[in-house]
Amino acid sequence: RCRRITKPCTDVGAFEAARALRNGPAEQLLVVGVGNPARGDDAAGLMLGRVVAEALGAGYLAGEDVPERYSAQMRADPGTQVLFVDAVDMGMPPGHIAMVRFEDLDDTTISTHKVSLAVLARLLEDMGGKRVRLLGIQPQCLMWGSSVSEPVRAAVERFARSLGAPGHPGDDRQE
Repeated sequence: RCRRITKPCTDVGAFEAARALRNGPAEQLLVVGVGNPARGDDAAGLMLGRVVAEALGAGYLAGEDVPERYSAQMRADPGTQVLFVDAVDMGMPPGHIAMVRFEDLDDTTISTHKVSLAVLARLLEDMGGKRVRLLGIQPQCLMWGSSVSEPVRAAVERFARSLGAPGHPGDDRQE
């Protein structure tokens, strides 16, 4: 299962998220993709994270399903901001992308992550002096061995275009 939020109407939508990311200083940003590439749409955090970092010229770290393993690297990064990108159950249609507040995450949800992202974010803020945010994408299917679903893949492509990227890494289709 992926992270769930407890207050589904507290997100900042894709348009506003893209605008905020475009207008921020990329050299101060480290994007951390979170998810398991073998669990369908759980890989969307990795795909979308790579797209965001590439489009903004920001640093990228593939945290996969254990981002806490890289907490020392995140703290040591010269950037002042960390953006986690992960599949989040927002109760929205598959592919919905939004900025999600960590305090809205349901920390009781069983997850592939060993330490909750909310706890990891607080540690990075308190110990590393970082500003930490979460960009979530609503998954459709998290089955082992499945591919990223079409609605989620299409949403990643739309978000990439909204950031000014010509496409996204990992998209093997010809346009």
